[in-house]
Amino acid sequence: QFTGKKITCVDVVVFKPFGCTPEGCPIAMNKGQKFGNAIHFKSKEWYIRGDIFFKEGDSINPTLFADTERQLWRRNKFKDVKILIITDSLNTDNVEVMVFLQDRLSWSVSLGYAAERVVFYASTFNFFGLPNTLSLFSGVNFNKHNLWAVGGTYKYENIQASQVNLTTSFVIEKLNQNVAVSVNRNFFNLKTALAFNAQYGYNNRTVSLNGNLRDPSSFVKAKSHNYSLW
Repeated sequence: QFTGKKITCVDVVVFKPFGCTPEGCPIAMNKGQKFGNAIHFKSKEWYIRGDIFFKEGDSINPTLFADTERQLWRRNKFKDVKILIITDSLNTDNVEVMVFLQDRLSWSVSLGYAAERVVFYASTFNFFGLPNTLSLFSGVNFNKHNLWAVGGTYKYENIQASQVNLTTSFVIEKLNQNVAVSVNRNFFNLKTALAFNAQYGYNNRTVSLNGNLRDPSSFVKAKSHNYSLW
């Protein structure tokens, strides 16, 4: 229906996590929802546009519209993504495009158990108005010789609208430490000409010669450097 028509305008509308949506606004919000909106880091239009693969003056390409919607969902920062095409009433060969997004709450916390460890986890994104994500955890291991653990991950996505992403992560325990850094660019749409991944990891691990990590007499240190490039 719209294929090949000229795009004269692209508008981006971002809604807070609670309250108004493209369908309308609720009569009232509860105190929890108001508090959530108050502490939320709202997504910024300037970096959202870096994930929109069409612009004013382009002709409509349905594949690029589908790639745009998929990329916005991949960011895992929105709980609703809608792209609306409106025909120009004065010239039916032209269209306007509205991109409606509703943010997910930019804070999350959890408490859980995994791999013989009780973990407290906290994460936030979009802080300082940037397309980033910071996740941190602290935990208690069920091993008196390796009782505690802390770690985290920082990710900056789509640097300068280049679709290049930077990720760093670390885990520190009494017996083990590791750090990883990666820079990557994925195949993100039909016109992607370049994709790559470069990664470096450092591991300082404690290995048990008899397989029993509760036997300190069997511990030896093993250090390694890992590189990956494609």
